[in-house]
Amino acid sequence: MVPTFLIAVALSSQVMTGRSDWVVTHADRDEATAVNIGDAFVPDGRDFKLALAYTVYRHGTAETRWTTPAYRLEFMAFRCADRTYRIRRSILFSGVADPAGPPNSDDGPYIDANADPRRSRQLDVVCDPATGSELHRFRDYFRFMDAYGLNTRGP
Repeated sequence: MVPTFLIAVALSSQVMTGRSDWVVTHADRDEATAVNIGDAFVPDGRDFKLALAYTVYRHGTAETRWTTPAYRLEFMAFRCADRTYRIRRSILFSGVADPAGPPNSDDGPYIDANADPRRSRQLDVVCDPATGSELHRFRDYFRFMDAYGLNTRGP
């Protein structure tokens, strides 16, 4: 529990900066996803760009027994040159359980983003933010989640 909490706090601190810019890359009646392009960065000496993505599940998921609030935070690495991505960390938050997710996965292969339209759009806006100029944008993820079905701050 403590390591998960520390990871969540560390990731949350990254999404609260003043230059955040969350771009909605997918939205339907069941879920919505936004990726943070404002804080995306390339680590020194690396060939990938790190970014955070949030997915809001309006009706929950099977893992959350269809309860809300339910949302997933993903810490992602995008390789713009060959249009591939890897999910480095994924944490599911819900009202019925502690945050859950598999361990970090820095060893897995990069996956072709073109095979998944949702990931392809995420890669597009992370690698070239101008491509998402027509997409909805939010200054922080709370406003994104509120707009797409979850009231995160209470009444």
